Amino acid sequence: MEEKRSDIMVKSCEFSGLKKVDPKDNPFGLRPEQLGDKPYNAVDITLVIVNRSQDEKQINLYTISKPDVPNSAQTSWGQNYTIGAQEEKTIRYTIPMFCMSASDYKDYTGPIRYLVRILGSEGPVPDEKGERRFFEKTKYFDVPAEEPPDELEDKFIDLEECLSGLEKTSVLQDVHIEGNPCRAIESLTAKLFNFGANTQYLGIDVAAFTDRGCYQTQFFYELRPGEELPVDLGKMITGHPTRHLRIRLVIMPKYIFNSPRARGEFLWRSYKEEKYGTLVSKLDYYFG
Repeated sequence: MEEKRSDIMVKSCEFSGLKKVDPKDNPFGLRPEQLGDKPYNAVDITLVIVNRSQDEKQINLYTISKPDVPNSAQTSWGQNYTIGAQEEKTIRYTIPMFCMSASDYKDYTGPIRYLVRILGSEGPVPDEKGERRFFEKTKYFDVPAEEPPDELEDKFIDLEECLSGLEKTSVLQDVHIEGNPCRAIESLTAKLFNFGANTQYLGIDVAAFTDRGCYQTQFFYELRPGEELPVDLGKMITGHPTRHLRIRLVIMPKYIFNSPRARGEFLWRSYKEEKYGTLVSKLDYYFG
């Protein structure tokens, strides 16, 4: 059987050593909650790619970056490039390494083995089946600990023990929708009330399902004992005709609440999987 040949060839692929990136620089176009507020590790990559054909080519470089641990969340993205006929093109970009994923809910500082995988395929979209693939590279990086091991032990928190001590003493009430949802929601407001003796750390996920898709956003609140707090939940969903409005209120430990990346994923997994028993309110409204 004749071997399939691509007109695109990677002449060289070089990785830099580990470096620190400030989240304020954000060279990846990621959201602030994905980046957090602490410097993180990254590596630079330099690819030299040659187009051996007589035609201009479109290529996609799909990059996966993840801690090499089971069930870990990954950062992945695709980048498109045009390479002219008989052109040799040098491509440079930076790969972020966020250490332990947010799903582990702790500020882990290493050591950890990190996996970086790059898939190159012809065309403007990633090639999941490998039929248009011209390049595949997997490389592992050992991210060192940033503190001595004996100082790290105190940072590990038993999630189950932490969750078992949570009190569900907050309620979401007085939900008020203005406008005709079938045409457009004009505003969405409510009140949070904590009737307990301890401060509550809360996340609210709001999603509006329309004929054209879903508009979704998250809100986070620290609620003191006895506090009643008016909340505006209309961000992202106002102005859109809505068939189904979904609101989920979740309670979380303080140390998860204080991590911008961890709390978003914790909120999502809490209501999606009902995994942690932290769901406080489930509200669904259906229109027209």
